[in-house]
Amino acid sequence: RVAGTGKPGKDGIGGDPLRAGLNRPHGVFVAADGTLYITDSYNHRVLKIVH
Repeated sequence: RVAGTGKPGKDGIGGDPLRAGLNRPHGVFVAADGTLYITDSYNHRVLKIVH
């Protein structure tokens, strides 16, 4: 697990990715620099996770 709590929601943005509430995550993209992008469909956003 790299992001999300396992429960639907939208809390935890701007902090620990494991505390971010996702609601219907759908797509994942990994950039060349290792940055991870996750589409959070029902929250209408894209989360960016920098490692």
